Amino acid sequence: MSFFLTVGFYVVTLWLIVRYRRELSRLFMKLPLSLTWVAFVAAILFSIIEEGVLNLASGTLFVLVATVPVLAIFVLVAGKLGRLFRARSIRYPLIGLLTTGLLFEAFLGGHRESFQHPDSWGTLVFGIVLTFMTYAYVSIISLTIVIEGESLKIQD
Repeated sequence: MSFFLTVGFYVVTLWLIVRYRRELSRLFMKLPLSLTWVAFVAAILFSIIEEGVLNLASGTLFVLVATVPVLAIFVLVAGKLGRLFRARSIRYPLIGLLTTGLLFEAFLGGHRESFQHPDSWGTLVFGIVLTFMTYAYVSIISLTIVIEGESLKIQD
């Protein structure tokens, strides 16, 4: 039962995040911090939510203390690289982040055995999709703040 709740939660909330990403980003940008710090706060918040939901589904409420800041820094590096290469939208930084996240999970992550030796093609595809969803969940708002932050301020 928790499997369906977890996947359902990710699908619904990720759709809401994608749909309202600029509005949510503007909400975070009301914090009296620089764009980098606001993006870092957003990445930390969404990392805690993502890790909490994922760990709740596995039967524990333990959020990995090391995972949350690493995810947040990972997202900020992708955003800063996007700014360095003058990305106009979050598309390419997000694709780069998702690809790097998938490679990280496949070779160093906690479920690397299921990626390297899958039980079936279905579980491999599901693992890839879930990995993409969780990294997108953590990063979309922060990437929007870092990449499109100045233009979002102008529109207010």
